[in-house]
Amino acid sequence: MNGTVRTHKTVTVVQTNSTLVFQSRYSYLAGALVVMLLAFLAVSTTYYGWWQLVRNMTLSPIEVARAFNAALLRGTPSNMQVSILLAEVGKTRVRYGEIFEEDIKDGDGVKTGNNIGDGEHDQGARAGMMESNGLSPDGQKECWLGFDKADSVQPPEKGKIY
Repeated sequence: MNGTVRTHKTVTVVQTNSTLVFQSRYSYLAGALVVMLLAFLAVSTTYYGWWQLVRNMTLSPIEVARAFNAALLRGTPSNMQVSILLAEVGKTRVRYGEIFEEDIKDGDGVKTGNNIGDGEHDQGARAGMMESNGLSPDGQKECWLGFDKADSVQPPEKGKIY
């Protein structure tokens, strides 16, 4: 080792490590599990008696609309299968907008005038069809926002309160 000089250097180093530390609180876990079990039991009670249904049911938007007495499906049999129902009313053009009281039609396209429902079911039928109440521009006829056949619905007016 000719002509080489060796020197020793001392370097001070500080090393830090991040360590993930957590603590499980099993009381919160137990509380969450109890709430989930109660929710499961509450929902499962609504399925009691499902075996008594005549046919298989789905949560199809068409079946849900029929369950809530949608105006466009009122003329169809209540137990019709969805595929047959869609073949029958599937090509009906619908539109969202102002529905005036006198323009309400039943499932056959016949105007029903002021008779929205059938007596005691009047409020339920109306609740399934309307978003809220209002008056027409002339202040005489009741109108609301909802879905109906395209030729009997007017576009909603900006700024109008329904």
